[in-house]
Amino acid sequence: MSSFQHHGEHIAAAVGSAVHYSRNTFSVENALSLAKQLADANVAGQLSCYNEVVEPVVVTEEMIQAWVESPLTPASFQQCVGSIDYQCCEWRAWGESEACKIMHGLVPVNLNPSEATPTPGSWGITMGPDMFGALALTHALLSGLQCMGVSITGIFSG
Repeated sequence: MSSFQHHGEHIAAAVGSAVHYSRNTFSVENALSLAKQLADANVAGQLSCYNEVVEPVVVTEEMIQAWVESPLTPASFQQCVGSIDYQCCEWRAWGESEACKIMHGLVPVNLNPSEATPTPGSWGITMGPDMFGALALTHALLSGLQCMGVSITGIFSG
């Protein structure tokens, strides 16, 4: 496994888009708290993976609000959340953390499947919608298993 530190804007995009898609069930104040938790979890993931201490990124209310007003597409939102989940999962306590539970609850936030066409080039999406959907589903399932403490290394062998 590997880990890298997300930019503050990446975390802001995830939580700001979550506020937008949650249809007022998730507030900017909650998003600001979650952003802090995610930045801290991302640092913990790096520490677990590389024994490297880095400072958490800063995410401001203004950054989040910009993404509330102009959110990621649903497909890009799912990819963004999945990437954060993957980077934090090196931290052993991630699966039991409040941030992990909130993130897993945000992915299906009332997304309209007809809106799930990815935007080419955004957050690294360069493949067609059918391939992206299959990869996103696989990633989400594997991330969920890891957060529940299930080892996925044997899945790909043999």
